[in-house]
Amino acid sequence: MNDATIVLTADTVAPLSHADYDADRARVTAALDAGGASRVYEIGSVSVPGISDLDVVAVFPDGTDLGLAGKPLAPALAATQRTFLHAPWAIHERHLPRLGGLFAVRSMRELHDGSELSVVQTTYERCIWNIEATASVLGILQGRRRITTRSALCLLNGLRYNVALAATDGIRSSRSDHFTATIAHLRQHWRDLPAAARNAELLATWRAAAPIARELLDGYATWMAARTVGAPGEWLLPIPGTRTTYHFGPRPAGPKLLSRPFANVVHLPAALAPLFVHLATPGCGLDPWLAPVALAEPTPPRLEPDLGAALHHYVHGAAAYLKDLLEAPAPFLLLGGGTLGAVRATATSRAGQLLRRLGRRLLSIGH
Repeated sequence: MNDATIVLTADTVAPLSHADYDADRARVTAALDAGGASRVYEIGSVSVPGISDLDVVAVFPDGTDLGLAGKPLAPALAATQRTFLHAPWAIHERHLPRLGGLFAVRSMRELHDGSELSVVQTTYERCIWNIEATASVLGILQGRRRITTRSALCLLNGLRYNVALAATDGIRSSRSDHFTATIAHLRQHWRDLPAAARNAELLATWRAAAPIARELLDGYATWMAARTVGAPGEWLLPIPGTRTTYHFGPRPAGPKLLSRPFANVVHLPAALAPLFVHLATPGCGLDPWLAPVALAEPTPPRLEPDLGAALHHYVHGAAAYLKDLLEAPAPFLLLGGGTLGAVRATATSRAGQLLRRLGRRLLSIGH
């Protein structure tokens, strides 16, 4: 684990009102309508104006050219940065039945007619997604060195959702109750607290977050081990589009990681390796972008049939969605548990493709 200190670069919590959010929401929705969106959904609600951000999913008819659809959105996002900390996610109509494998959200509200879209997730979809997402959050917590106050508050608040999802499956962190109470208090009372005190508490909460994510992943490792026969082995998985590399197994000696000397190496339980290695199964669609590397001669573990079938379905659905959205230029984001967005960042960049091939070559030489 890299224990370098995070630096708060600026206090970006703004004195915003619900009316400000209403105006920005309407502007971005109009831009999405102009781009051909058939439906626009909002996830969650604005609980703390000035800290909360707007999360929107835009649904487009099959065949819509998202490059053209995104053109009206770019200027709208530029004018609404106070409430939209990131672009909307995009999805075509035909992928909506697979939404449970792409995003762990219970319901979304349609912004035109107010109707609710309930997203049904199987236990396997929820666990697989949350393992991916929690590992991704851990990578950010461990690798980020500079961040604004608002971004930190939003990211830490997001970890509360990972904690809640894990609790649904009986996986808990011994430290999460204090963490969730602290981040809720900071969000609600940010402007009431002296600057020095709130910054110190935010930094302490940031430092407390990574151990909680690790506890959740340890719990999921136990869940995976109970559904896996055989030794999972020791693996590296470079995450494309980032400097993060997942390492599964005991902490390796330095020479094993020489091929990634500047990587943010995130150590994960070995029992989780079969899940991430399965994401890169040849022929399933994600293997061009994900290249797990065995650090020792692996003995492929056998997955419980129901878990194996669920993983196969999960990967095929994610790959079909990725292929469909891959050429969509910014400003749209990609749904997924954390790996897909990084895949897209690399897949759409020629330089990224060259770096990925070079990385694979270095890994093969190093091992």
